[in-house]
Amino acid sequence: MEASPKIDVHPRSAVTVQENTTHRFKCQSEGWNPHAPPLLTWYLNGERQAQPSANGTGRLVMTSQGESRVLDGGYKNNSTFTLRARKWDRELVCAASNPQSGESYNATVILNVQFLPEIVQLNAHYSDTSDPGLSLVLFALVHSNPPATITWMDQSGRLVANTSDFLILDSRSYPWLTNHTLRVTLSSLSGNVSVNANNSVGTAQSNLTLAEFLQSSVEVPVLGILTGGAVGFVTLLILTLLLLFLLHKNKGKDIEKPVEIIMSKRQVLQ
Repeated sequence: MEASPKIDVHPRSAVTVQENTTHRFKCQSEGWNPHAPPLLTWYLNGERQAQPSANGTGRLVMTSQGESRVLDGGYKNNSTFTLRARKWDRELVCAASNPQSGESYNATVILNVQFLPEIVQLNAHYSDTSDPGLSLVLFALVHSNPPATITWMDQSGRLVANTSDFLILDSRSYPWLTNHTLRVTLSSLSGNVSVNANNSVGTAQSNLTLAEFLQSSVEVPVLGILTGGAVGFVTLLILTLLLLFLLHKNKGKDIEKPVEIIMSKRQVLQ
């Protein structure tokens, strides 16, 4: 008896879908005893899926009762799951279980959900250089599937660079997240630098105002210098007062110390 279920005629498969699009998956299980038909249950990302609520909210699940029938090889049961894909969806499972024995068989679909690029963070840092101009390292943290092509442009729309070094972060903790860096030398910090992230689904853009970056970057070092100078001055003043106190104390002891006068016998008799 072939009791293992299949999703779209495959016991295990991978499907690529785009975010916010609807896809129907059909689970079919054959060869069961007509007197003990299987229970078909859907699991999305490890969580059991229920029938849709009365107000229509939630992920839509439909069971095609009309397609459940007895065949020559045994009982056949079908269930259909309608998925509106989200970027965090990873796996869809159809479990066929025997209500009497508790035996369960699974069919699995690995979901590859593609979505628009998202520029999570955009920042810049100074970089030491002997070349004339201001050297910056630009950072763009991008969440995208498929991976995005990064383009850096200045305020006039001219291309700064269409390639960048990138680091793929931990795929388990940060799926589809990459950190792009670009080293540039600018003549001034006027205007903006924009980053465009593009993949087959669409495009995202974000701007970095360099003047605001300069102001925020300079305020912190200046505050640190002023604070450090004040602490150093107070420390020096305390040490100076302590030294003066010790000198004054030692001088007082020298004045109060008794002086021994030695007189000869002749001087005593006189």
